[in-house]
Amino acid sequence: LDVLPAAERRQLLETFNDTASDYPRGELIHRLFEAQAASRPEAEALRHGEASLSYGELNRRANQLAHRLIGLGVEPGDRVALDLPRGADLLIAIVGVLKSGAAYLPLDEGLTAERRQWLLADSGAKLSVDAAWLATPGTWPEESPAVAGDAESVAYLMYTSGSTGEPKGVLTPHRGITRLVCGNRYAAFQADDRIAWAANPAFDASTLEIWGALAHGASLVAIDKDTLLSAEALGARLQRDRITILWLTAGLFQRHARGLGAALSGLRY
Repeated sequence: LDVLPAAERRQLLETFNDTASDYPRGELIHRLFEAQAASRPEAEALRHGEASLSYGELNRRANQLAHRLIGLGVEPGDRVALDLPRGADLLIAIVGVLKSGAAYLPLDEGLTAERRQWLLADSGAKLSVDAAWLATPGTWPEESPAVAGDAESVAYLMYTSGSTGEPKGVLTPHRGITRLVCGNRYAAFQADDRIAWAANPAFDASTLEIWGALAHGASLVAIDKDTLLSAEALGARLQRDRITILWLTAGLFQRHARGLGAALSGLRY
């Protein structure tokens, strides 16, 4: 039986579902970062402890890495594994891989050697970037490489736990990231935001943190694992670094909510 008046039916099925919003669907996500780096090169892109990395420096070092990867034969569509802890080197590598036209595969620091090798083989990663690889001396151009690509190009590959006990790789295009962080209806990121980088880099929540910051000129603040697992330490860090946006799983938030106390009052989201 149709018991709804016509006006209520329209409200439920049409008005409430009129949620479309515009976003830069045709852009490569790192191009949005480059625009921020060009307009505000001295702005802070990353804060990790006492160390700081500006947008201009991040852009230059990512360009150098991209040229290095291209020189080693990395091509658009390839996958590059990143075996690095949360911090400046990992952020540079993420941006640099995208600038080379490839997709990045962040590896969990807690993986066993056997699981790491399985992921590298299953992903078809062309090479793996770690701290020792980055430390190799060399000189590469600081300008952005001219690499073709479009919003349907794969930006990153991450593995789910898998319903069969075997991880499943998920390929996410640039368009998926811009849809996540630009013009959404739940978090309007701003240049004066300070966004916590708290998620495991191999977990897709880190996508929101990293690109929510870099696409809008905000500062990304890296939170170490030990700090994240202590409500007292996390609360102190939120206040000290003036964090305005924090992403936590529901379980971790429930565990920390009371302990964080006044630190929550400084958050916009």
